[in-house]
Amino acid sequence: MTDLLAVNNLQVGFRGVEGPMVVRGVSFTLLPGETVGLVGESGSGKSLTAQAIMGLLPAAASIGKDSSIVFRGTELVRASAKQLQELRGSRIAMVFQDPFSSLNPTMKLGEQVAEVLRMHKGMNKRNALARTAELFDLVRLPDAKTKVSLYPHEISGGQRQRVLLAMSFACRPELLIADEPTTALDVTVQAQILALMRELATETQCGVLLITHDLGVVAETCQRVLVMYAGQIVESGSAQQVLTAPLHPYTQGLLKALPPLDGDRVTRLYSLPGQPPNLGLGIRGCSFLERCPIGRNDPCSIEEPALRAIGHSGQSVRCHLAG
Repeated sequence: MTDLLAVNNLQVGFRGVEGPMVVRGVSFTLLPGETVGLVGESGSGKSLTAQAIMGLLPAAASIGKDSSIVFRGTELVRASAKQLQELRGSRIAMVFQDPFSSLNPTMKLGEQVAEVLRMHKGMNKRNALARTAELFDLVRLPDAKTKVSLYPHEISGGQRQRVLLAMSFACRPELLIADEPTTALDVTVQAQILALMRELATETQCGVLLITHDLGVVAETCQRVLVMYAGQIVESGSAQQVLTAPLHPYTQGLLKALPPLDGDRVTRLYSLPGQPPNLGLGIRGCSFLERCPIGRNDPCSIEEPALRAIGHSGQSVRCHLAG
């Protein structure tokens, strides 16, 4: 099957800031209909990776000259602003972390979704609003026809996230990037949104890049997992491989920090020692060395480990000692 998305050696830095890139050589692929989880601590480079794919990096950010992002045969790194504008919202869509700040508070909900349909599908206002009501019903917004005339502050956070899903799937995109789409929601609503997103993606055979720090969400939703640390992918593989037999000490630490589910016994949760490295100061050797329980002076402190495949399992790890 041909890749829907192929990211190769993605590097992102900031102009005017001395030091190495903050996204450092990220490479991965995504197939049509596949859901891939991108996990890691805050500051690991997950959102910058998503913004680079969408062409929505901050003005001060720049992509490395050897970086490549290919979507359906189109190189996005060198695409014009017009090309990116035509792709965004129609063939590539994104659901952001905070539904309230992602919606215009001065526009009615129906008008905001209808605007996408008018821009990319050429619908007139009446037909676009009618289709918006259908989309609101599709994402199970109660009393969908009434919601078209409401403003974002008049509905709950979970309902606002459903509006964003309706907007994202309005043009039946081929690729959906979901950046922490359930962070601000309670557990029950979170489960509903994830189930709805899976259902819509399955129906449209849309590829999904799900960015999250919640490994429970990954286990429930994703076929493959990419673990990011300090701007690099440090482990990748199927969800079952990574979550049941992690190879990298960082992935092992993330799983160890999950609360136990066996009974009511209160235990002290594990916490990874130390802090992520300051990429602006440069890194020699393994970026995880200072926090690693098995790291050694040689080769860990001298040579940066490469992301290498382990056997023929499809699982890869960036560690000198794993495997």
